[in-house]
Amino acid sequence: MSASTALLIEPHYAPNCDFLALLLSHQEIYFSLNDPFCKATYRNRCHIAAANGLQVLSIPLEGGRNQRCRYCDVRISYDSPWQKQQWQALRSAYGSSPFFMHYDTRIQPFYEKRFTFLTDFNIELLNTLCQAMKLPLRWQLWQNETPAAAVLADYRNRIVPRDGSDNLPQLPLQTITYPQVFSYKRPFEPHLSSYDLLFNVGNRAADILQKMQTGNWG
Repeated sequence: MSASTALLIEPHYAPNCDFLALLLSHQEIYFSLNDPFCKATYRNRCHIAAANGLQVLSIPLEGGRNQRCRYCDVRISYDSPWQKQQWQALRSAYGSSPFFMHYDTRIQPFYEKRFTFLTDFNIELLNTLCQAMKLPLRWQLWQNETPAAAVLADYRNRIVPRDGSDNLPQLPLQTITYPQVFSYKRPFEPHLSSYDLLFNVGNRAADILQKMQTGNWG
């Protein structure tokens, strides 16, 4: 169990395993939506393992990346056919994975329905992923702007991509490998979107996330 039983963090787009293991390590989870939007974060991007290597899926935003508003006010842009393109990327990357056909009907609607706000998309997709993985996660929306450090572990902006890669801050996690689609031609790729975990291991995802937890959070 974590040193702090409550966690404060921002919702991510199809979050990676580090994010999910972090959530599972806390009894209470609070999502922060009122902070200023930060560009080049996992709020609107995720990484998958494609045939030619790491591929970034990025949700375009109205007004571009240089938003000057709160995260909860950021709107998704549909000027480009990004939903069709990203769904095709997921099919190409994971169509041959063991569990893609088990879960594709749950995920595809997110690449057809038009969400107005990025936070609504991210939270609803996360809920669907947690249900698919059978993760016992519940969260609340954080109302106060300044968390009490003695109560909350503040992990806002701590799980972030850097320089176009997944160089994460030091977290009390260990890497647990699992079979990936392209394991036959390159080493295990950690820190990928939860899509990678779900489509490759299916109902074993919860066990892998539990095994990642090694230390105290705070």
